[in-house]
Amino acid sequence: MKAEELRIGNLVTIDNPKCYAEIKGIPMKVVSINKEYATLQSLTRYRDEYSQFFEYIKPIPITWQTLSNCGLVTTFKNTAGVIYGFVKDNEIISPHVSLKYGEPIKFMKREICLHDLQNICFVLTGEEINITNLFNQQ
Repeated sequence: MKAEELRIGNLVTIDNPKCYAEIKGIPMKVVSINKEYATLQSLTRYRDEYSQFFEYIKPIPITWQTLSNCGLVTTFKNTAGVIYGFVKDNEIISPHVSLKYGEPIKFMKREICLHDLQNICFVLTGEEINITNLFNQQ
């Protein structure tokens, strides 16, 4: 990944076969970023932090279960597609995400990953998406 794609608080994984191979695919939270690497904190291991070069930091693909765990709900549905919104404090907040049936989740002609979704929601709403339940049901 590129440093410009990351923001503190983003969720990513490490894929470095030479170092930390045992934690490949485990969700990590970005806690600091510098020119050459980022420091990541495990969400599943108490206080474990790992510094990693950007080339070994990988995005987490978005699945429907991931979106649901982040609070995505259907607000409107018809034969053309679905409009989704995020729930916070029992209220649907904007922006809405519109998707056509059978198409991958895309933004600006590329698939978006979890860190992209976090960044988009923060920029558009000023709010972080709820990641509390994100990996509890997987």
